[in-house]
Amino acid sequence: MLDTFHVAVRQSGPDICEVTVTGELDVATAPDLRAALHQAVTTCRRITVDLSSLRFCD
Repeated sequence: MLDTFHVAVRQSGPDICEVTVTGELDVATAPDLRAALHQAVTTCRRITVDLSSLRFCD
């Protein structure tokens, strides 16, 4: 099966994180996004979520 979802958390400055989501977001991949967002909010005060490469969201 082709991996169609990817989420990455990158610290782009002091207390600033970027969460980038690519591929297809659905009930099967939502826990991965939830974990990444939890990591971001516990690490950084300011968070940007980039959904520009999200092809599908359900």
